[in-house]
Amino acid sequence: MGWMMMSGRELNRVEVLAQVDHGRLSADTAANMLDLTRRQIFRLSKRYRQDGAAAIRHKSRGCAPNNQFHAAKRGSRTHQRDAGLTTSKAEGSHEL
Repeated sequence: MGWMMMSGRELNRVEVLAQVDHGRLSADTAANMLDLTRRQIFRLSKRYRQDGAAAIRHKSRGCAPNNQFHAAKRGSRTHQRDAGLTTSKAEGSHEL
């Protein structure tokens, strides 16, 4: 088993779900601790029992976002120029 990156929130979920799995915490208490519903606790517990701590990690970690600019357009002059026209147009409309 290798190393995996997890946020503090995900680590907290793993600790609480481990306690639920061992019977030290009830689903209601875990739901209150994690600010989730009982149904979500049962769903997460099932995944935790099947796949371990890796199942709690966010599934899209490491993937590029869907709303990301294409690499060719990211530094283009048209994108920067469009942003500049918006501010200059607003400033010019207040002239007397």
